[in-house]
Parts: sequence; structure tokens; C-alpha cells
Amino acid sequence: MIDQNQKRLGKYTLIEKIAQGGMAQVYKAKTYDASGFERLVVIKRILPHISADPEYVEMLVDEAKIAVNFNHGNIAQIYDLGRVDDDYFIVMEYVDGKTFSQIIKRLNQLGKKIPLDILLYCFTELCRGLSYIHNKKGSDDRNLGVVHRDVSPQNIILSYAGVIKIIDFGVAKAKVKEGRTESGVLKGKFAYMSPEQARSDVVDFRSDIFSVGTLLWEMTTGERLFKRKSNHLTIQAIQKAKFDPADTRRSDVPRELDKIIKKALQRNPRHRYQDGSELSRELEKLLFKINPDFKPVFAAEFIYKLFGPEEDEKDLPDHLFSKEVTPVTQAQHLIPQASLHKSFEQQDDPTVKDILDHTTPIVHIPVSRRMSISYLWIVLLFLFITVCGSIYVYLVNKDKFGSISLTGWDDQMDVIVDNKRLLQIPTKIKLSADETHKLVVKKKNFKELTFNVILKPYQHRDLQIQMTALQEESGTLFIITSPPGATVYVNNVEWASKSPVIIRNLDVAQTYKVGLFLEKYQFYRKSVSFDDTGEVRLEHNFTMNFAYLSVKSNPLGAEVWLDGVMMGRTPYQNNNLLPGRSYLVNIKKEGFLDDTLTVNLVPGEEKKLTFTLQGQADASKETVNE
Repeated sequence: MIDQNQKRLGKYTLIEKIAQGGMAQVYKAKTYDASGFERLVVIKRILPHISADPEYVEMLVDEAKIAVNFNHGNIAQIYDLGRVDDDYFIVMEYVDGKTFSQIIKRLNQLGKKIPLDILLYCFTELCRGLSYIHNKKGSDDRNLGVVHRDVSPQNIILSYAGVIKIIDFGVAKAKVKEGRTESGVLKGKFAYMSPEQARSDVVDFRSDIFSVGTLLWEMTTGERLFKRKSNHLTIQAIQKAKFDPADTRRSDVPRELDKIIKKALQRNPRHRYQDGSELSRELEKLLFKINPDFKPVFAAEFIYKLFGPEEDEKDLPDHLFSKEVTPVTQAQHLIPQASLHKSFEQQDDPTVKDILDHTTPIVHIPVSRRMSISYLWIVLLFLFITVCGSIYVYLVNKDKFGSISLTGWDDQMDVIVDNKRLLQIPTKIKLSADETHKLVVKKKNFKELTFNVILKPYQHRDLQIQMTALQEESGTLFIITSPPGATVYVNNVEWASKSPVIIRNLDVAQTYKVGLFLEKYQFYRKSVSFDDTGEVRLEHNFTMNFAYLSVKSNPLGAEVWLDGVMMGRTPYQNNNLLPGRSYLVNIKKEGFLDDTLTVNLVPGEEKKLTFTLQGQADASKETVNE
């Protein structure tokens, strides 16, 4: 059981209750690693009436074992599955951010809509995380067949670092099987079920795609889609799967976004997107069409401006400092209180001058010789106590700690403190006071950051992590064509996706040969190199790949007819004929027999025809087709 006095659950200290549901209590908690570094976590404690069901506990353990194996930037990590007495609990990654439900609520309060580029980025990342879950394989290389089943605004977080995290994974599947509905266990989540899930049919990953479509429509419009006055009416609305296009609620919604939402919300799973990655690619294409310069930091700026910064944790109060020096109480009345605080705040080592400055008024008191001896002993005693007190304060402070927090950190960074890499980054990193600590932050394709940190006892500092990309190491190529759908070749190798496409992680020191092929259009070639920005944007408008026809006759001057239309006289040339069809060529000249030939023209072909006309009195004809 939880110790309510100490608020502990095993090795975890509970800080505050975040949420209370029909199945679990959710706590913000902390723990310490072997180095003494503090780490914030989230603990979901299963309620007793759920823990009493052995079948549910077994399902919970199985789901947690699967989720522990997930390692993806868009999925909140599960660290531990524990039990203390009859309390079962799951320990998860603490994500500093806001849920989609909080974002929707704040936007509605302000009368605003989420910017389309932020919206598309968030759902691109969400679908990447779901695709990872859906395609995760076990140790036997077989697909685990995991479905989240609870893709709803409460379970998606946009962090202050601009990262999308899927949370509450592992209990969701068991939660559906637990079967309680009207009791409140699933209340509020019916609105994001798929039609097959609402019918209690067997579901696969396409059920999550439908839930994403529902959430995407709601985030776009700021309105509820299938939510009705009762769960029964909500289920009926979901099973009909009828809805108005998002652009009827919001004028700036592009046609492409409505098409994406419509496909995700198809009533028949076979007509939806068949994989989260497919949906993610569609969203990303639209994102870079709307904002080609989009960067994830824009999402971090959005959440920061919408909610403001998180409230900084306050330092320890001053009265704690005076309690630390109570062992020298006999000297308290002689040493000014301000000097005690200065000892902790400034950490200056005591000097002879400091000591004499405190005792000067006593030393200069005029007294008789006998009284001078007494005063001398008082002064010496005062000096002794002062020196001892100063030494004690110094020794006490020597073993004290300060702390730092990293702002702007993300899970792709490596943090090394005093040559030791931190496996997990706590909210506060404890460091011994009055020592120089070297903190290094590394991230692939970014310049390394180094901090030399000196802290006073109990001091807390926030370090802002702003990393600069190493443009000379990695480049990005944006390819956009009109019409779209061209096959892309990079250094004569066909790319998996058709245009528009974004190709990342290219060597900026290399020149790349890009080829673009679209049927019935001229093949396009270009060599591209990177500049200091590390980005190249290649835009190409295709030119129709016409066919060419050249007609000669002997004798010259004969009429050339194409499909019954007189086009000119020989020698005749036409460079703008549509390819992929056949033409009827007629050659006419007075005094000669007409000659006819059917030709098929292909894109880019130059067709040469030479006719030798037969005189009307002549009985022979020769046609040369070059």
C-alpha cells in the first residue's frame, strides 16, 4: 500500500496526484539513480477493484512487457511494472508538455484555431509513432499485432521541446477487454472509437487510423465530431460515419486536407489508409506545400506562446540556512545574521580581515589594565568562536549540493556530466557545490555544447540548450514538380517516393545528379550542390514530350494531310504532335497517285517518312519508311 505520510511507492516518491480515473490514479513522482541524480516519472497505480481481477492483472503484465520493448521518439517510454503489496503500478516517462485536449480547450478559450502547419506537423509525428506500434515485431520476427485502441486527445502530448508523445499505452487494450462502459471506465472515449470497435468487432491497426481521422477533424475545426448527448447516440453517429468537410467549419482548410480526413474516416476499414506511415507521408507532403521552411522548433514556440513557460521551481527558503548552523548556537548572538547568509550565498572563504572587522568595536574599548585582561580573554574567545564557526560553515557547505535544469533538451541528445553519460535526464541534475563541473551536450549533426558550471549550496540554475546544426555534414533536398507524381532518380537510383519528396541526410560535400521522369513529358536532368544553408529546393515544371514527324516526297511540293487536314507541302516537319496515338498520313500531288500511310508516334520520337510518288500512268509505287 501507499504510505500516505511519506507518499512513497517502493523506491518512488510521489509528488502530486495528476489524475483520478475509474481504473487508475496517476501521480507525478521522482526517483534517484545510482549517481544521486533526480529523475521525474509518471506512475499509474491500478485501483484495488481492478487489481483484484487476476485476469486483468495478467493482461496488464503482458501489455506492459510488450510496451517496454518500444523505443521510439513519439512514444512515451515505459520504465517499469511494479507491485507493492496489492498495488500494481506502471512507471512511465514524464513528458513536460500539454495534451491535445488542453490545447483544444485553450484555443477555444482564446477564440483561435491551431495553425495548419503546426497541426500537420503534430499529426505527421503522431502517425509515425502509431506506425511503429502497428509494425513492431517480436523476437521471433513476427508482427505483434498491437493496436493502441485509445487514440484520443487526452493521450497525445505536445512537449515544450516540440515533440509529440503518445501516452497511456499498455493499459488501453486491456481497458477495452475489461468491458465496463457506463461505469465510467471508457466514458469520454467512445467519441474516438472506430465503427468496428464500437460494434465490439475484432479490430486491427486501421481502427487507430479512424481515431486519428476523428481527432484530426476536431483539431482542425475546434469542434466535436461524433460526440452526442449519450454514449448510445455517440456510437450511432460513429457507425454512420457521416460528417461535413472541415472546410465548411474553417475557410483556410485546403482541399487536400479534407481528402486526407475523408479517407481516414471511411466506414469500411479497407477504404482507409492501410498504414500509419502512408497517412504520415500524405500529411508531411501537405505540410511542406503549405510551409516549405517548417521546422519542429515552430511547434515548441507555438506551445510556449499558447501556455507560457512552466513555472520555475523556487529555491529553498532562507530560514533553512540558519538551521544548518545551529551547532554553534553559543556564537549566534556574536555573529551578525547577515554574515551567515553571506557565507551560503557568496561562498567566500573567511579571512583575517573579515574576522577583525567584526571585532574592531570591541578591541578599541578603553579599559583599565585589569579590565583589559578580561576584555582580552573575551576578544580571544570571540575570535576563537568566530574562526570555529566560519570553519564549520565552510565544512558544512563543502558537502552541500546545487542543481541545474536543462531547458530545450530533447531525447535525441546525449548529456555528459564530468565525463559520465546520463542514461536518463532528470528534471533536476544534482551537482556538488563549490566545484567546477563540465557538462557536455551532444546531438548528431549538431555542434557540441560545453558548459562549465559552479554552483553554491542549494543554488538552482536553468541552462538553455540551443544547438546549431552542422550544415556541412547533412543536407536536405526538396523536390517539387508540376504536375506531381514524377519518379525521382538520385545518382541513377530510383527513389522510393514520387514527387513532391523530401530527401534528408545527404552529404553536403557531394554533387548529386537528379533525374525526373513523368510519362508523356520530357525527362529532366540536373546536378545539384549544397550551399551553406544545407538545403536545396528543386522545382520543375514539366514540358510535354511531343512526337516529331518529318515528311519528304519525290517529287517535292506534294500536299501533306494528317487525319484529313491539309498541313502543308513537302518537305514538311511538325514538332508538336501528341504522342501515344496513330496518325493517317496522306500525300497528294496533281498528276500522281495519292499515297497513304498510318504511323504510330511515341513520346520523344522523330519519325521520318519519304514517299516516292507514282505517276498516274505508272504502275509501280515505292515507299521508303526510314
